[in-house]
Order: sequence, then structure tokens, then C-alpha cells
Amino acid sequence: MNRLDRCKWLHSLLGLWIAGPLTAAEHWVSRSGNDANAGTQAAPWQTLRKAAAAVPGDTVFLRAGTYAETLRPARSGEADKPIRFVGAPGERPLLSGADALTGIWQPHQGRIYKLQTDLKFIQLFVDGKMMPEARWPNTPPGELMTYNRAAAGEGTGYEVLAGKNLPTGDWNGGIVLLWPGSRWVSMTRRIADYQPGQSLRFDPTTEQKVKDKFHATDPYKPHAGNPYLLMGSLAGLDSPGEWFLDEKTSTVYLWTLDGNSPATHTVAVKERDYAADFSKRSFVELNGVDILGAGVNMADTQDCVLDDCCLRYVEHVRQWESGKLPPVRNVITGKGNEWRRCLIYGSATTGLQMAG
Repeated sequence: MNRLDRCKWLHSLLGLWIAGPLTAAEHWVSRSGNDANAGTQAAPWQTLRKAAAAVPGDTVFLRAGTYAETLRPARSGEADKPIRFVGAPGERPLLSGADALTGIWQPHQGRIYKLQTDLKFIQLFVDGKMMPEARWPNTPPGELMTYNRAAAGEGTGYEVLAGKNLPTGDWNGGIVLLWPGSRWVSMTRRIADYQPGQSLRFDPTTEQKVKDKFHATDPYKPHAGNPYLLMGSLAGLDSPGEWFLDEKTSTVYLWTLDGNSPATHTVAVKERDYAADFSKRSFVELNGVDILGAGVNMADTQDCVLDDCCLRYVEHVRQWESGKLPPVRNVITGKGNEWRRCLIYGSATTGLQMAG
């Protein structure tokens, strides 16, 4: 090869390096695939982690199935070459913030089953539906938005809740969810010195220390008549659909709605806050997917799009310091971003937070 030919050859290589791929690529992901595959429709990848390596102009098709991981693109797209993650035609993949419980369910008592697990969680799903944590008074089976509350009795105050109706059982270490004072806010406190049919004590509240600076009376002081409910004890697991996690023994207890063994269902627990994380990314799109038990982080993004997505049970709260909101999981900040044709439901707190 003479000098002129070598120059032409080097020029050609340089041109290819600058130009990059001549056409946008299509990639496919399936739960039955393998990340060692080529990523084609016939030989798809398996994980979102592998698909996250997509480059500007690429489209990633997600086959139906549950992806228990966070989609975090490795890079941004470009104005005329967005990176697109879309549900495969005619299919609805599920991006889940929950991990399936594995192991052998054993009978405990009646229709209650138990399982050993090292996972720590505050939210549990059976076949994609959120189940209520065991409580007293009971929630009507299968109903999350309809719940019963008891009323505090005389003698209730900042560190004590009195009530002749307090149920039997050991509730020490559990949680009392109380709507105190004027009931403007709710709060949760750890239960101590539980006396069935008499009273329970709980941690002092922030309001007790600072009082109220804007009212002559104290609108936050718990008193008789305030509604409350109890959670966080195996003693409360007495109704279909309820569950309880004993962190001391690493045991989860569950009574399914149909009374059958949980082994005949898919039982999963919340482990991640985000199903997709586009923070500090630009020109990335997510289209035609379902999301369970997690949110979408679009903080400090530009020209990112979420389209035709259904987001269920985005955020969940168990312990609530009155007046203090927990972190929001569906976030949009930056510029030029869009959410289109999306449904958000079942979020215990803020469904979506937007800022410019």
C-alpha cells in the first residue's frame, strides 16, 4: 500500500469514527432472553441493565413480562435521535419496584402461612395488588380505600392513648396511627407499655415540644374522640388479605384473599423507589409500559417523554411524622419534558411533582 492509499484508508476510518453508526438500531428484550444474545427479536437480551447501553437513535422493544430492576440509561439521546424504550407491539411489559418472595411457604395457623425472608419491606403485593398490613380495626378484605378506625378514650394525651376497646394481644413495638387534636394531620408513633382494654404509651411528638405558635389552644394535642388504628403486630393478622413482617425473626406472615397457600400466587415486596431513572438525561422516551410499586425520576432532565404508561402504588408510607411529607417518587424538573396519556393511582402521598 503506497502513501496515498494509506492516507485514503486512514481518512475513511476517521470518517466512520466521526459519523458513528449509519442507521439507528433496534434492540429487543425479553424475560426469556439472555444478555449474551445479539439483542435481536429472534435472540433478545434479558435485562434492562443490558438495554440501558442504547445509544442515540436506538429503539429498545420490551416484551411482556416483569422487569424487577431500575431502567437507568447510560447516556442521553439527541434532539433528532432520541433513545426510545417502548413496549413491544401488542404487549405491556411491567417495570416493578418489587421483588418476588422466594422460598417455601409453611402453614402457621388456620389460613395464615409464613415464610423466612431476609428482605425488609413495608409494602406487599399479591398478584400485582397491594395488600394491607395487619391492623386493628380491620380493613374490609380487598378494600384499600375503605378502612375503619377506633376512637380514643378519656385520658388520651401527648404520650398516652386510652381506650376500653383496645384489643387483646401483644402490640408492644407496633405502630399507632393517630389523627390527633383538630385532625389536620395524621401521625404514627411506636407503641410501648401496651395494656389491653386500658391504654398504650407512645413516643413524644414534635408538637409536644414546640406547641403551636399560631393558635390560643393546642390543635395538635391528642384527646378523647381522636380516630386511630393499630399496626405492626401478629395479633392483628385475623382477616383475609392481611400480612405481617416480624423483623426480629425474619418471618413474613400472610393470609391470602382466597385463603389458599401464597405458593399459588405471585407475592412480591417493594424494594426499589424508581422503576426508571432519567435524572440528568436528555431526549429519552419511555412508552407503553406498566409500572408497579415505584416511580419515575425525571429530575433535572431535558426533553424526556413518558407516554401511555400506568403507574400503580408509586409511593407508600408506614411511619409518618405529622406535618412532614416523605420524599416524592414521581418527579419532573428541568425543561421540555412531557408526560402524556399516563395514569397514576394508589399512591399514598404525592402522585406527581413538577417544577420548572
